Amino acid sequence: DEIIDIFKSEFNCLHATPQETFAKASADVKAGSAFAMTAELPVATSIVNNNNDLGIIHIDQNILADYSGELGVSIGVRKNDPLKDEINSFLSSYSKEEREKDMLEAVNRSSQDVDSSKSDLERIFGKKEYVTWLFQGLAGTVIISIIGTFLGLLLGIFLALGKNLSTRKQDSFISKAIKYPIKGLCNLYSVVIRGTPMMVQALIFQYACQACGLNWNLVLNTIPVFNGWFIAGSIIITFNTAAYMAEIIQSGLNGVGKDQKEGALSLGFSETKSLLLVELPQAIKNSIPTIGSEWIVNIKDSSVLNVISVTELFFMAKTIAGATYIYLTTYLIIALMYLVLTVLTTLILKYIAYKVDGKKIKFSLKNSLFHYSNKRILTKNI
Repeated sequence: DEIIDIFKSEFNCLHATPQETFAKASADVKAGSAFAMTAELPVATSIVNNNNDLGIIHIDQNILADYSGELGVSIGVRKNDPLKDEINSFLSSYSKEEREKDMLEAVNRSSQDVDSSKSDLERIFGKKEYVTWLFQGLAGTVIISIIGTFLGLLLGIFLALGKNLSTRKQDSFISKAIKYPIKGLCNLYSVVIRGTPMMVQALIFQYACQACGLNWNLVLNTIPVFNGWFIAGSIIITFNTAAYMAEIIQSGLNGVGKDQKEGALSLGFSETKSLLLVELPQAIKNSIPTIGSEWIVNIKDSSVLNVISVTELFFMAKTIAGATYIYLTTYLIIALMYLVLTVLTTLILKYIAYKVDGKKIKFSLKNSLFHYSNKRILTKNI
């Protein structure tokens, strides 16, 4: 990127906002929002081979002569890492001829197996590796959303119970001393988590783990999708979902009539048993549609976990787009996959809600994909 500043001073060219990857920079050039970009020759060759309407301009080395010393490539390692001495030892024996030979081989490799005459769909689905990546990402998205929703619901129930704690005049000092901090912490957790984006939470979690010496790269690193970062992503989405589930369950608890609690107490139930056996089951039942909506949200929001390398659907699509320089088609494909996922999930949730209500399901194309009978299913009392 610094090369552009050289041209800026020499030829009065404009320096656009730097992109984070070569693939995104090339997309700007292809779209016409930038005239050119800078890249090493192997990268430039790969970009041009994947795009018929792009070409390579070789920079006159005389222009860069005064700056050539500033354009070297460095390798960053930890100061006391033994790898540092090994790298320096190799580089000291790496001749100019060997470097040029390796560069030429890299250029040749990037020129192979690219047929830009094929359509975008053919180039994506015609390569088994890309199709595998898409299905791996799909599996990762489905599983991490289920894990996050289920575990988030369990944790959310405890948070909701904590937020719903109430004190009475007859409570002892010890009881109040326990209830107030628990209720305060549960409310604080809900405010903080719901008030910050999950992407930011993921990055904080990543760097906090690094500061504590926990390297998720080393956990299950031989498994393609369900590796250490998948576990980290599951933890993040669980704790994020729990804050929203707590609000859902708390609303459900507040919606249960007082007569339910009074009836349970009159039958000899303690307040705890009344809460756990009478009020909470009804609150969960009444909250099933909202809980299902949170599952759908998790399917879509899991895409932000790509910032910490969780191999879900969006991460795989971004990888394919970066390799093929096919952005629009790739993202349209995963948009369709997300749409199919959410529609299927909606149908499953409707089915569950109707079954919980004791209603018969009849499949029909008359009004919708299915409708239900108003006649409730009668069960025998045992």
